[in-house]
Order: sequence, then structure tokens, then C-alpha cells
Amino acid sequence: MTDKDKLSQENTPDTTTAVFRKRASDLAHRKTEKPSDIKRIPTLVFYVGKEQYALKLEDLSCILPYANCTWLPKSDKSILGVINRQAELHCIIDLSSLMGFTDLPGEDERGYVIILKQGGLGLRVHQLDQIHYFQEKDLDGFGSPPHEMKTKFGKSILQNGIILLDIPKIFTHPLFAKK
Repeated sequence: MTDKDKLSQENTPDTTTAVFRKRASDLAHRKTEKPSDIKRIPTLVFYVGKEQYALKLEDLSCILPYANCTWLPKSDKSILGVINRQAELHCIIDLSSLMGFTDLPGEDERGYVIILKQGGLGLRVHQLDQIHYFQEKDLDGFGSPPHEMKTKFGKSILQNGIILLDIPKIFTHPLFAKK
């Protein structure tokens, strides 16, 4: 009996059905990550100059157009002033100045203020991009080496070079030191 004859005898309807049932059972019980199992975190992506940064939405209170900011005399150059929102005062910080950027092209008085939930602080940014969803594992640490952080306030580097800002690191700036 040749191999071809053996093969044709093994492929009877009963064995074919048994193979398909076994395959279906194996596929049904296979451990895979379902899209619903992967925790995706929404972040707001925005621009400071030409660089893209992100903050987790859960850390934000609101976003406002930059306007009607009351200047504070004798304040640091990074402090743009204060705004009153719903009977609460928020100190508005120019994020580009805080990060040490100087002479950004096209910088003017427009932009947006991102009000943080903690600290009564608002960060002025130049332009909003959109909401991006990242996997939780991507938000925990730096991207793969040899990425170099462009700011000391970064927590991790996300896809497309977007830097996730770390709010506690922002509050370590000497501007926020108690005097």
C-alpha cells in the first residue's frame, strides 16, 4: 500500500469531522488577549512649539481658550497670571517657559489652558491635537532605549514621539517651592 492510499483512507468523513471538531475546540479555548481585556487610557495630546505632549484625561479638570488672564505683578516669567473659573482661582503657567523653551517660532497670545485637577494649576499650551488612547503598559515607563527624554517633566515616550508628562514632576519645579 502506498502513502497515497494510506492518506486517502485516513481522510474519511469521520476522521475529517473529528479533526475539525478538535481544531474548533482548541481555537475556542485558546488564551488570547481580547481587545476588551486591554486597558486603554485616554490622553489629551497637545503641542508646545512643534513638540507633542500628552496628559491623562483623568488628571484634567477642563480645557479653556487662553484669554482673560489677570497678570500678577512681580511674578516669575513662567506665571502668566490667574483666572477665575467657577469661583476658584487658578494660576496659569506657560508650559513652554516652564520647560525652558525660548524663542518658539509663531508663539503668540493664543493657545489653550489645560486646568489640572490637582493644585489649582492651569498649563498654557499652543495647540490641541486630539484624544489618543494608549495601552496602560505604554504609559508606565520610558519607551524603548535609545529614546532620550526632551524634558525633565516626562514620564514616558509614547508612539510617534509623544511625551507623556508627569504632573508630580511638574510640581517639583523650583517655581512651586514653598517660600
